[in-house]
Amino acid sequence: MKATSQTKDEIVLLLKRKYEEATKENVELRQQLEATQKGNAGSEEQIRSLNEMHSQKIKTLLKSINSLKKEVQKEKFDKKDNVRIQKIQRLEKDIADMEIVIDALRREVNQEDRCDIAIKRALEKGPKRVRIASREELKMEINNFKNVSLRLV
Repeated sequence: MKATSQTKDEIVLLLKRKYEEATKENVELRQQLEATQKGNAGSEEQIRSLNEMHSQKIKTLLKSINSLKKEVQKEKFDKKDNVRIQKIQRLEKDIADMEIVIDALRREVNQEDRCDIAIKRALEKGPKRVRIASREELKMEINNFKNVSLRLV
């Protein structure tokens, strides 16, 4: 009977040790589970934020692509010959209208020298720079050369 009670005690002690080891292992596993859940929560937030950033980038890229497509279409339209011809014709009409206005003002003032001086002052306003002579300045030079040639004749 002693042998059976002794083996029973050993079995009980062995079971107690196994139980304690299992509870320790259970505690460690719970801590690991909590740690991984915390890590996963952080990574889930990172994944969400990365997804938001990517969606914003995609939206801006799509907007820029659409705007560039519109610009390309506009450029293709502007490069058509009939559109360019129409623009050139409008610009030529504007120049002709301006020349008519300037000639009318010159006739109204009736003093060529004062008109020439006023036009030159208006064109030379602002900082000194290299610029191309305007139509009016070229006309003034032509008139000066005509006057010089008439004097010589």
